[in-house]
Amino acid sequence: MRYRVPENVAYIDGADMELGDVLLLTLLPHGQSVRLEGIGRQVWTTAADGSDVVAGIAKMVGQPPDAIASDVAAFLADLVDRGLLTEVKETRCR
Repeated sequence: MRYRVPENVAYIDGADMELGDVLLLTLLPHGQSVRLEGIGRQVWTTAADGSDVVAGIAKMVGQPPDAIASDVAAFLADLVDRGLLTEVKETRCR
């Protein structure tokens, strides 16, 4: 599954501003903010890049993809439920 950042999510990556391993997300226009740090930040940024999240995180933490897949999927589902990511439906060409 691939993901993208919804148009109503504003974000600031602390790494871009020398603030460390923190990501600040805000749902607009309501202003509900979420702070992600550590592996949570890595999951969101990997998903937002459109990359394979499980493979990327598995490589990062030195674990086999099968060992982390369910935890990563649950976290991604929570991010989608909260409106912080949107699933990209993949279409097949005939």
